[in-house]
Amino acid sequence: MAVGHNFKYMIYINSSFNDNSTDCVQDWIYFLSKQNIIRANDFQQITSFTYKINNQNEEVNFNTESNQISTEVIKSYWYRRGGISFNNIKNESIYPRLGVFANKYIEREFKFISKVLENCLKNKLKGINIENDNYTNKIENLSIAKKVKLSIPDSIICTDWSELIEFCLIHRNIISKPIIFGSFEFPNSSTEQIFISSGVIKLDHSELMEIKSKCENSSFSPSLFQVYIEKKFELRIFYLNGQCYSMAIFSQSNVKTKIDFRNYDYERPNRCVPYQLPKEIEQKINAFMHAADLNCGSLDMIYSTDNQYVFLEVNPIGQYQWLTNNCNYFIDRLIAQTLTQ
Repeated sequence: MAVGHNFKYMIYINSSFNDNSTDCVQDWIYFLSKQNIIRANDFQQITSFTYKINNQNEEVNFNTESNQISTEVIKSYWYRRGGISFNNIKNESIYPRLGVFANKYIEREFKFISKVLENCLKNKLKGINIENDNYTNKIENLSIAKKVKLSIPDSIICTDWSELIEFCLIHRNIISKPIIFGSFEFPNSSTEQIFISSGVIKLDHSELMEIKSKCENSSFSPSLFQVYIEKKFELRIFYLNGQCYSMAIFSQSNVKTKIDFRNYDYERPNRCVPYQLPKEIEQKINAFMHAADLNCGSLDMIYSTDNQYVFLEVNPIGQYQWLTNNCNYFIDRLIAQTLTQ
């Protein structure tokens, strides 16, 4: 949506052009308040950028091919997808004799400058998520969860077969999971995309030894392993500004989804129902999100066969549509209300 500075005041949304969740939130914003919205889709190409700060004020103004955006006229913001890019700014014109070396230097500076907008929005306004939340650290989050007394699975990151085998002997069944990204995609041609996903894999000692027998080296790339915990059901919890909206996922009666509900069975979907967490667990989740400096996110937990709530991970920019549809939480409306209040 192309708008200019003459519209006061606006809601700023950074998303992708095909994100249905953003469309639904926009519909609710128009219904609740009819406020103006700046929606920047995917990675916006910046054509000009200005940052001003003094003892009284702090302001960011930047232009894209379709928008003129100023933090002075933004009243609230929601980071959903995408980001900003300075690729449209011609680096060569600044240091023409240094060529590619200057470009590398400036690109490094751009990474820091892009955080200026995030910090300005976060310092001045109320909003939901920032782009940097995309890079939340899965390992650091386990450490934070431990500090706030949330139960976590025994975990190890190692590079040595002997360490891994010892870990497996202690726990019998373990899982392997990605440390950072579970999936990525890249173009194969002008019309095709290649999508690669690294899911959760369950291993026992014999399977581990079979894999080791095929490896020539005694070490491997740093990898994350956790004890496999038998569970009664899994939990997806959407968190927004201190409130938890929880759903129980009965994934254990289906072989395809037993290890991880994200191995979706579209022919026999898991039964998903609203779930009320104990107040003590909600308080610990709230403490965790504050410590992680997140005001919104989708948390994955399990309820084990020995009746323990176990924290697995949090995705600040996770999908929530299926949770709101199964549980009638109207999360799209809640987000819109947060942005319009």
